[in-house]
This record gives sequence, structure tokens and C-alpha cells, in this order.
Amino acid sequence: MLGPNLLPAHEFLRRLPLPHRLNCFLQLWLLKSLAALYFLYLRLVNPPQPSTQPTLTKRYPCRPVLETRIFYPRSYNPAQRELLPLYLNIHGGGFALCDATVDDTFCSAWANRTGMLVVSLNYRKAPHHPFPTATFDVADVAKCVLVDESLPIDHSRIAIGGFSAGGNLALSVSQLPGLKGLINAAVIYYPIVDFSHPPNEKLSSRPYKTGPKDTLETTSWWLDWGYVSVGQNRRDPLLSPVYAERDELPPWIYMMGA
Repeated sequence: MLGPNLLPAHEFLRRLPLPHRLNCFLQLWLLKSLAALYFLYLRLVNPPQPSTQPTLTKRYPCRPVLETRIFYPRSYNPAQRELLPLYLNIHGGGFALCDATVDDTFCSAWANRTGMLVVSLNYRKAPHHPFPTATFDVADVAKCVLVDESLPIDHSRIAIGGFSAGGNLALSVSQLPGLKGLINAAVIYYPIVDFSHPPNEKLSSRPYKTGPKDTLETTSWWLDWGYVSVGQNRRDPLLSPVYAERDELPPWIYMMGA
């Protein structure tokens, strides 16, 4: 890994050295390519089970390039026209990898175990689409979901959640007009909540110094380079939700670390 110079904690206002940026560019695109091949291989060798597939998929006019995957619980009876609590799911992947299909098994299980309507959202990826593209992609599609009268949504019971980058986006979009105050809870798995410190400072401050090598020790630089533009305020609460005021976030937040 090419280590950049230390910078003030939340500044990162100037470009990192050219060799570092070139290294990040090459490594991130290599990672994206390998990840795409890996997930294609998995789908070919182990095709998804019909029981894990969405009930239906949609593309909303606000983002026609993004597919939204919708999971009804198996127990749902359309004839009864029952309104269901809604869970908005956002997949992970460091803001650069994967798509909503990677969470199909989770979303199907969540819908069937909880009886909730689960809507799995997609977003455009870094480095072509750095912050805040993903935040506004998710927010705009989520707003379309909430006004979609074909979906049996109980608007008094709305939760949002996601894994890693998805957890960041869940907290990010919850602060925006049109969603703030409507989302009752966030269920977030090992979310990225603070971009204000460069990866080397985070690694040096971790409480455990021995043991296995952290896999993010190198990839975190590539992902950071791809998602956060030079000059970006890294303490913007939409980017680093740890800096959001408490009343800007959902009243209930359940966070799981890893």
C-alpha cells in the first residue's frame, strides 16, 4: 500500500500524491472487476433459489436505471388488503461494489420472519458516482416507494437499514426532507459512520494491535478515494452520520458491529 502523508483529521482538502491516487484507481477498478466476476460465477454455479427471489421488481421514473426489489411475506393475502410495516434495505459494498441482488436471501428471510414488506434499494456506484450520488439515489427512490399506492404500506411503521455502506446510507437519507420524521427506526449492520479521519489514523487508533491483519488496511484507501471527493467536508452529517444532531436521525437506532 502507498501510504499518504498524514492530514488534519477532517480536512483532506488537497490531493494526495499522484502515485497514491494512481494506485487507488488501479486497485479499485481491479477490485470491482474481480467482484463482478465472482458474483457472476456464484450465480452460475449456485443459481439463486426461487424462494429467495423478490415478489416483484420495479423501476421508478426518478431513477429508471436502478432496479427496486420488493419482497412480500409468504403469509400475505392480497385479498385482505392488509397494510404492512415497511423495511427499506440498502446493500453494502463500500459504495463501489455489488447491487441489491446480494441481499435477496436476507430480504426474503426478513419479510417472512417479521411479516414486513421489504423493499431493497439500489444506487449508483463509486468512483463514477462519488458522494452524495448514492444518498440522493436512495432517498429519491425511497420517496417513490412511499407514495406508491400499489404497495400495502403502513406509513406509521417504517424502518430502514443496511450493511456497511448501506448502513451509512440508511442514516444519511433519514436526515433528508421527505424522509426525516417518517422513518421510525434504523437497523444498521457495521455501518461506516465517520469519514473525518483517514484510514491510517483509524487503524492506528484501534484498541487491538495484535491478531489477524485487518482486510480493510489496504482496501479502505481505495474505497475512500473513490467515494469522497477532494475538498469535501468530511464532517458533513450526510457523509459522516456520527456528526448528525440526534433529532436529525430516526428515534430508534439499532446498530450491530462486527
